[in-house]
Order: sequence, then structure tokens, then C-alpha cells
Amino acid sequence: SSEYDITILEKTATTITLSSASTSVQEGQNITFTGRLTRNDTGAGLSGATVGIYEGRNITGDVFMASGTTDASGYYSITWVAVKLDALSWVLETFAKYAGSTTLKSSTSSEYDITILEKTATTITLNAPTSSTYKWSTVTFTGRLIRNDTGAGVSGVVISMYDKDLLFDDYLVSGATDSNGNFSVAWTAWPSADDFDDTVEVYAKFDGSGTLASSSSTQYTIGIVGVGTTLILNPPPSEVQEDNIVNFTGRLTRNDTGAGVISTRIKVYDA
Repeated sequence: SSEYDITILEKTATTITLSSASTSVQEGQNITFTGRLTRNDTGAGLSGATVGIYEGRNITGDVFMASGTTDASGYYSITWVAVKLDALSWVLETFAKYAGSTTLKSSTSSEYDITILEKTATTITLNAPTSSTYKWSTVTFTGRLIRNDTGAGVSGVVISMYDKDLLFDDYLVSGATDSNGNFSVAWTAWPSADDFDDTVEVYAKFDGSGTLASSSSTQYTIGIVGVGTTLILNPPPSEVQEDNIVNFTGRLTRNDTGAGVISTRIKVYDA
């Protein structure tokens, strides 16, 4: 056949920049990456393009962190929650990357070092509770949560109580710390708090917050026992005429307090 000349049109080169509001960020807090993606031929911003943020010094290779889309002028703003990505370092070597398109070349920004500030360790103390309690009675758990760096109490955070189990720990109750980090949480000891026995292996837990690490307390065992009762039958008549009504009277009391037990059905039997 005849020959035809075909000109291959090279993709247009692009440039992506990266900057950050800070060179360090507390673990668990947000950090925002900003920058711009432009065409090299005209300098115009590229709109609607996907930009990815990566960590490039990880021992397993580049790690994807977050992505976003450029605006009408090619600018982007991407927010990421700071976590440690490199097992060997708290310093992240971040960069932005545009993967390109059918007419535009890919581009990668300069690297930007960001230091992840480790969360502050905490210690939670659970005061020793009673070693045994009656079913349906109230047990009050008390203790304190402090920061390890200053020893100051941590205020206004949730403390949860759990029963330690083989597979999954059972949630019991929760409450908040006061201005000094102290907590006081009341729990009703239900009859089947543990599926396997009549004890609970209880501990307190703080799940952590934006700048504070989680912590768990020492574990204590509480036995849950039934409340003993005493039933008194007052002497009935020694003789009664056939077809006459006999009224049986008496009282049911708790052995722990001596209080009467109300609204309980009592059955009378012929021994």
C-alpha cells in the first residue's frame, strides 16, 4: 500500500507541588496537605484531577495515605488523620502524585518531611472493689486516669468497665472523669453477668483520645452470690371443718438486711 506518516503527539508534561500547614502533627490529629497541579505548556491549573498523598520512606515501599480532587484552578486540599506508617521511624517522607491521563503526563512533587508526635501515655487506676456482692445489688467502681508525662488527671473522658472473657470482653458500664481525672461508676450486678460462672473479672479501660493513648487497669474478681431468704409460716389452726376456708399467714425476709420481700408468690404444700 501507500505509506502514511503518523505523528505521535507527546503527552503534555505536568507539575505538582506539595506543602503542609505544619512539619509535625500529633498522632491521631488531622493534618492538611495543599498544593497545585499545572500544565507545563501553558502553566494553567488542571481541574477535576485526582491527587494522591504517599509516604515514601516505608520499609515496604510507598504507602498510600489519602487522595483528593483539584478545583477549577488546579489547587487541592487533602486532610489526613496522622498515624505511624513506618515501623522504624516517626518521620514521614510525604509526597503528592498525579497519575496522569491519556493526554497528560504523570508527575510527582518534592518530598516533605512530617514528624508524627507520639500520643501521650496514660495510666488508669481502678480501686479494689468488693470481692463479692449479691445479685442485683449496686457496685460502685472508682479510680483515676492520669497523663504519664505530667501526672495530671485527665478530665471529661469516658471510662468503661469490662468483664474479662476468653474471646470477647463484656461491656458492663461507663462514666466520665471529673476535673481531677477521678471517676465513680455504679453498676448493677445482674444474675448472669458471666455465661460461665458466677464471677466477673472486672477492669477499667480508657479508649484514648486525639492526643492521649489508651490504657487499661489492673483486673479484679468479684463473686456474685444470691441473696438468702427466710420464710416463716405462722401456725395454722390444728383442726378445721371440712369445706371451711383456712388462711395461711407468714413473712418472707432477706437474710442480708432483714427487710421484707414484696410481691413474691408463696406456695403452701401438704408435707
